[in-house]
Amino acid sequence: MNKTKSVLQKEKKYLLGNYARPDDFLPVRGKGAYLFDINGKRYLDFVDGIAVNALGYQNPRLNRAVFDQVKKFPHISNLYHNGLDADVAEMLVKHTCADRAFFCNSGTEAIEAAIKFARRYAARNFARNKIDIITFHNAFHGRTYGALSATPQKKYQEDFGPMLAGFKYVPYNDVKALEKAMNSRTAAVLMEFIQGEGGGESATPAFASKVASLCRKHKALLIADEVQSGLGRTGVFRRTT
Repeated sequence: MNKTKSVLQKEKKYLLGNYARPDDFLPVRGKGAYLFDINGKRYLDFVDGIAVNALGYQNPRLNRAVFDQVKKFPHISNLYHNGLDADVAEMLVKHTCADRAFFCNSGTEAIEAAIKFARRYAARNFARNKIDIITFHNAFHGRTYGALSATPQKKYQEDFGPMLAGFKYVPYNDVKALEKAMNSRTAAVLMEFIQGEGGGESATPAFASKVASLCRKHKALLIADEVQSGLGRTGVFRRTT
């Protein structure tokens, strides 16, 4: 039995099948921008950890940094100070519009946190019933319950209902639909400025500007889901106003 088939059989026996993976591809190492499978075949990697880990493979500086850190400790509870998080937070704040950083483990956790921040901000500053989060058709924000409730796609929500209350879905780049959906109960608008699952569709400059102005009008937060498109991946990594 070849090793690829053996691994697939083991996965089917012991792992939940939550991802659809190709049955003929088992990567074993990487070099630069390339992955190599168990048979030595080379692939140019356009996936990069689903667009969030575009670091390449066997970069000497990266490998050295990882090795140096592992020699100290590979992991430590966030109950303790470690200094590294402050250094990275400083870099992010200096190069973005953020005032402070909040670190978590995944994109879906970032969305969960953003939803909670928005609702707490609305409750403490305006009204307890100001809970609505508006998202857009064809969006994808994650698979945990809050993020899934913000993802208006039946193929992801099916069999997991009911979704959490307080989410409204409107067509992307549709100003009139957004104007109709927003009111005093709107806590936030959550949007991808480039929709990945939606086919790479971008918000028009006019629409993005209108979203921002409507958020100001209704005292709602604008949450930018840039898990895949942020941090300079689509342009220059710099602070904007």
